[in-house]
Amino acid sequence: SESIRADKWLWVCRFFKTRLISVKMIKFGKIRVNGRKLTKVSSLIRVGDVITLTKNNEILVVRVLSWPARRGSAKKLQDWYENI
Repeated sequence: SESIRADKWLWVCRFFKTRLISVKMIKFGKIRVNGRKLTKVSSLIRVGDVITLTKNNEILVVRVLSWPARRGSAKKLQDWYENI
């Protein structure tokens, strides 16, 4: 697959503790992909996309490198995205 749902990618990559929190952050317009606010949970994330989000009062900007088939260990995070 060449893309993944935004809510799933955010949860799998451990930006948020639950997928429900990922959904809420997208619905509230707190996530940007390539500079555009996401408004739909079903929006797709692709390799190379730049994602901007806030977490713990910190702005994070990351580039998508890949995604895992399932949520795994935090040790693998550097394989899935890079901080910009």
